[in-house]
Amino acid sequence: MVYKLVLGDWSKDGHKQSEDFLFDCNYDVHKIRQAYKDSCKKLGITFNDGRNYTDLGLDYKDGRQIWTTYEESSMCRTVFEILDNAGCLKDIEWRRVGCDYYINETQDCAKLIMNFIALSMPEDFTYKLIESEIEPINGYWNGELNAQLGYGLFFD
Repeated sequence: MVYKLVLGDWSKDGHKQSEDFLFDCNYDVHKIRQAYKDSCKKLGITFNDGRNYTDLGLDYKDGRQIWTTYEESSMCRTVFEILDNAGCLKDIEWRRVGCDYYINETQDCAKLIMNFIALSMPEDFTYKLIESEIEPINGYWNGELNAQLGYGLFFD
């Protein structure tokens, strides 16, 4: 099954910026969602704000909450080392600036989160980032059907 992992403000109620990544996975989405929560508890790290799946009583802006506040795209050394020791940074390009660690591309951030989820999935769990462009049926200046369909459906 193909599932979408959304990084950023998917609800568009804050900075309104997000990026979608498609992953082909061999387990259902319910198992994957639970594995995210289980990995949070296992490593004491979370990539989300709001609900605390670590059971550690993390405070707002705690270093174990990764990428959860506006313009906070780094992680501290402690969290970096936890993720590295768990194997989550395998094949991920990163850089260090002072005491902070950054993942070079948002695509690698998505892969890091999937590696994190995989820690709590069965050993036969597989996932692959779908990197191909999806061909649009209409619009986007294609020569065969360069038309806006359903334009009147959306309004303020």
